[in-house]
Amino acid sequence: MDFALAHGFRLIALAETTVDQWDEFENLHCLGWEDWLLENPGSPDFEEVRDRADRHRHARVHGQRETLGFAYLTLLRV
Repeated sequence: MDFALAHGFRLIALAETTVDQWDEFENLHCLGWEDWLLENPGSPDFEEVRDRADRHRHARVHGQRETLGFAYLTLLRV
């Protein structure tokens, strides 16, 4: 939020997501990688994408879930 305010925006509204909403966002994000891996087993990017997905999952399962959140900002540029 500080970044937006420092770049000429005013905060009109702020809403933090619930844990369920955050889980849904993360689950769909991770599903995108898993779908891609299933559809592209011969891609030259396969190992890189799998490694990125594995690192993300590890961070999420081992503590990131409790320390990150997500908020919706309604901003007005002035």
